[in-house]
Amino acid sequence: MDALAEHFPDLRDALGAEVAAERIAAHLAAPAAGEILILDSPYVANWRLKADDRGRLRVACTRLPPASPDPHQEQEDLQREGDLTALIQNLADDAAELSWTALIRHLSRRPKPERSPRTARDV
Repeated sequence: MDALAEHFPDLRDALGAEVAAERIAAHLAAPAAGEILILDSPYVANWRLKADDRGRLRVACTRLPPASPDPHQEQEDLQREGDLTALIQNLADDAAELSWTALIRHLSRRPKPERSPRTARDV
């Protein structure tokens, strides 16, 4: 959440961060395409966290087009979408790698099954 909170101040609020974490955790537990979370103020709702049909997360700008288009603003929005999506995907990839590493570490620490001592009869 910290990485997103740097870009969306509403996520710095404890309640906002908790709701966002719950929504993301729910998505990770059962991935599905669609909107997951509004990232900026619910009154504005220009920036959203969405999942594609493969369950990968992305940041999308859903700002309504202004009456007079601003190509500079559009380019900034596209750049920000790309940058934030890359950030989210890198964090997700790192988390997946950490999960695999933790699993491997956990499995390597499991006690080996005990073997009964061999006797002369066993040979």
